[in-house]
Amino acid sequence: MEGRIYKIYGLVLSLAMCFWSCTEEIDLNQAEDLELSPVIENSLLFFDAPATNFFAGANESSEFSDFIELDLFNNSFTRNNIVKVEFVFDVLNSIKRSFELQVDLLDDLDQTVHTFSFEALASPDASQVYTKYTEVFEGNRLRVLMNANKLSFTLIVQEGEAINENTLGQINMKSKSVFYFNIND
Repeated sequence: MEGRIYKIYGLVLSLAMCFWSCTEEIDLNQAEDLELSPVIENSLLFFDAPATNFFAGANESSEFSDFIELDLFNNSFTRNNIVKVEFVFDVLNSIKRSFELQVDLLDDLDQTVHTFSFEALASPDASQVYTKYTEVFEGNRLRVLMNANKLSFTLIVQEGEAINENTLGQINMKSKSVFYFNIND
């Protein structure tokens, strides 16, 4: 009998706490003001080559090109919510020659709509020299990028000490694209 009284007393006390407890009014309309700002990073270009890759047969090779096709901006979600894009390049060069990387943005007719370039400095003593470069696309420049269908990359070996089959060092380049979104629907 005594156990039953404690159970009833506990039930009454629990119900009383539910009715008299403090609660804050919840405003579900705040969800309409929700704004998300995700940042997405993606690998863009990777290049790792010893100095001997720039020497073919008896000749020094001074230019290498490649391209990637862009289809990132072909959907309305991306076009409507992207606010900024960065291309970030990290280069380690231990070759006694500097290198220029030229990037061309091409439209669907393969016409250049934007170009940028930067130089990876030469190593004076075969130790690694670090170069970082960031190209930012916002506003009008972002619209130009969104209309590009290809990115063309050209690595150009600059003038300097001759490269042969015994030249030491290597160039290592990594890059990424960073996409900044603002979603507020």
